[in-house]
Amino acid sequence: MLTRGEEGRTASPTSSETLRPPSLSRLLRTERDYRLYWSGQMLASTGSWLLQSVLAYVVAVRFVSPTASGLVAFCSLAPVVLVALYGGVLADRASRRAVLRGTAAAQAVCAIASACWWPVTAGPSPACAPWRRGPA
Repeated sequence: MLTRGEEGRTASPTSSETLRPPSLSRLLRTERDYRLYWSGQMLASTGSWLLQSVLAYVVAVRFVSPTASGLVAFCSLAPVVLVALYGGVLADRASRRAVLRGTAAAQAVCAIASACWWPVTAGPSPACAPWRRGPA
């Protein structure tokens, strides 16, 4: 197995050594950059999951319509279907760092826009009614 500092040399594995990818726990313990990337991706994925869950819940409670719930699902997946091929070509041609920064920024802008725009267009939600009443 290659160790740090031996990147330039090639070594053939002996019979007791096999070339296998490092474990996730070892990477998280030893590689600071990977640890930062992994924790950032975990937070972003959790935020995306929560946004989709809350949006589906609010639409289901407010409109009580299968059509509205289906429209939310369609609107969340349509951009992926429409942009996937062009995005793949762009990701192959651009640097990885620029692609990661651009997609993270776009995701943040979309999350902030939906959080700010939803109360303006939909009005107060009945799902939030218990919290708006105040002390009894």
